[in-house]
Amino acid sequence: MILKRLLFFLSVLSVFSIQIVNGQNVQKKKSSSKATIYSEEHAMECLQDYYDFYNADESYSDPKIRRVSNNVFYISVKYCSGGKDICYTQEDIGSWDRPLYLEKKRDFFWHSKVLVLTCTSKTKYTIREKLNF
Repeated sequence: MILKRLLFFLSVLSVFSIQIVNGQNVQKKKSSSKATIYSEEHAMECLQDYYDFYNADESYSDPKIRRVSNNVFYISVKYCSGGKDICYTQEDIGSWDRPLYLEKKRDFFWHSKVLVLTCTSKTKYTIREKLNF
C-alpha cells in the first residue's frame, strides 16, 4: 500500500515537472519581429520608378533624401511639367561639321517640392506630396 502511494506520488511529481519544463521552454521562445530598414538607394529606386511609370509626364532633378524612420523618407526634388521641349533647351557645343548638342535646363519652368515616400515592402511603396501647414 505504501509502495503504491509512493509510485503514485512519484508519477504525479514527474508529470508536473515535465509540464513546468515545457512551460519554461514556451516562455523562452519569444517572437521578435524586426523592423525592415530600407536604404537611401532603395528610396532612389522607388523615386525613379515613380517618375518613369506613374508620373512620366514630369521631369525631375536634384533629389535630396532625408530619412524620417525605417521606412519613411522625405525627398526634395526639382520638377518640370510639360515635356522635354519645355523643360530643356539644346545648346550646340560642337563644330560646324560635327554638331554636338547639350541639354540645359530652362530654369523658369522648374519648381521644387517635397515628397513623402513610404516603403511598405521591397516592391511596394507610396509617394505623396508633403503639405506644409
